[in-house]
Amino acid sequence: MSPLEILVVVVAVVAGSMVQATAGVGITDSGTQTITGASTFTAANAVDIILDDAANVFTGTVQFLASAGTLANVTILDPTPLHLQPAPYSHLTPPTYTEV
Repeated sequence: MSPLEILVVVVAVVAGSMVQATAGVGITDSGTQTITGASTFTAANAVDIILDDAANVFTGTVQFLASAGTLANVTILDPTPLHLQPAPYSHLTPPTYTEV
């Protein structure tokens, strides 16, 4: 994925909910995300969502969606307990989540 094909969330401190949606590109962070409410990240089919800053804190529920199709990969780091919101899946095999 080239740098022109991705939305970069630099640093966010949000008291409340955060909704990030992109058209045709993936989502990544380049700084710490601190979100106290629910977070929803929606990206295009077959792209990645990468939120890998080790100091990220998502206090509310977190949901990852594809605007059409499926996401390629989702990476999220958060040293606190993470509350993943199930996504509405139309296929038979739901995704798996691994806590690291």
